[in-house]
Amino acid sequence: MEQRHVMVMMCVCATTICYAARFNVSVAIIPMAGEFSWSKKDQGHILAAFFYGYITTGFAGGYLASHYGGYWVLNVVVALWSIVTYFTPAAARMGLHPLILCRVLTGVCQGATFPTLYTLTAERVPLAERTRSISAIQSGCFVGSCLTILTSPLLMEYYGWEMVFLATGAAGFVWNVAWTFLVSSERPDPDTLEAACMQAKPEASEAGGGETGIAEKVSGERETKEASEGDLLGLGKHGGAGTGPSKDEESAQTKGDQEEDTMPFSLAQAWHQLPVLSLLISQFSHNWNIYTLLSWLPTYVSEVLGMQASHMGVVVFPYATMAVSGVFAGWWADHFIAKGYDVALVRKVLTGIGMILPAMIMPVFGAIMDAKIAIALLCVLMGLATFNSAGALTNHLDIAPRHAGKLQALTNTVATIPGMVSVTITGFILHHFESWELVWILCSVMMTIGALPFLVFGKGKTMFV
Repeated sequence: MEQRHVMVMMCVCATTICYAARFNVSVAIIPMAGEFSWSKKDQGHILAAFFYGYITTGFAGGYLASHYGGYWVLNVVVALWSIVTYFTPAAARMGLHPLILCRVLTGVCQGATFPTLYTLTAERVPLAERTRSISAIQSGCFVGSCLTILTSPLLMEYYGWEMVFLATGAAGFVWNVAWTFLVSSERPDPDTLEAACMQAKPEASEAGGGETGIAEKVSGERETKEASEGDLLGLGKHGGAGTGPSKDEESAQTKGDQEEDTMPFSLAQAWHQLPVLSLLISQFSHNWNIYTLLSWLPTYVSEVLGMQASHMGVVVFPYATMAVSGVFAGWWADHFIAKGYDVALVRKVLTGIGMILPAMIMPVFGAIMDAKIAIALLCVLMGLATFNSAGALTNHLDIAPRHAGKLQALTNTVATIPGMVSVTITGFILHHFESWELVWILCSVMMTIGALPFLVFGKGKTMFV
């Protein structure tokens, strides 16, 4: 198996454990709330605490991964959040505020994770495989949610709620050992990635777009029609040898377009670009929906749909649907980009599927009281929402291939705010208005508002060099 494929598989495992550590409190809080007599407001503060820490380390993670490589950064942050997760039961026994502090620290340790994963993907995965790789890595989030829902009721029944946190922490330690032995710490040179791209050429050519379609529609980094694969991968303007002669007119035109359309990357510059702002708004709104569901769905299923903890495993189906549809969306995007379709168009179509359609379904879901129908509709809703993982959520690699980790740190930091705000607001709404319908309508409005800017201003060509 190619080293980059091993790396992607291990990154999938990392996001799986990451979301298990993030999500386990949402399931464990049901028996914990009864044992410690927490109100809905208390539960809202506990569920939101993670995000107050998570928002603080995204920039640091993106910077460290971009300058020193993502290998050791990822290894360290997984070890840190595993330690904190392991000691969460002890913090809960000490009181509400120590538990909240422990959840904040879990967020601090996890904040660098996704900027680091984006940097690793940009460093070690060729362009033709990036969308499917990112989608696969993101699918680990939903696999982690599935495993948490499936295993937590059994662990709580036989060993108590404490075992949910202990098992997750132990899984992180096992991952650290596997990562150290299975994944090389050496970054691949441009020639290695060029060879990987060359292997993908026959498939792309048969699809109808070929290498030229990918280069011209996606990266916009070639100065000639068939310049170095190093440029294609965003590893430098002169990262590899040219693959063949090109016409002088095309070379001059491409170079002129590149100089006109690209700019040096800086966070200050990125803030003023409409494509970046539209990407940020889309990710913000997407996370509002996802974080609300991840944090409150077990409570909703238990209290509104009337499912006992022993039957909570049925909630795994929506998350399993997300994992499968996310991988499919990544393959779908790579397929059509390879055929020569405009990258911006592909991203916008997937964003529309992943945000507009779920926004239409969400109020209907909130009105259904039959548990089986509600879960079935939730599978459709969450499966569609995951298409955005190959839409706006992957756009960082299109517009800033050399700085994807830094740009992801920027957008992910801002998009963490919904984790603090939406989860807390949900607790407030339930405490004062006792209205789940209002919660789901608010999610629907946020997704609709978030999709529109990207559909108008989203871009698929390289902006930052």
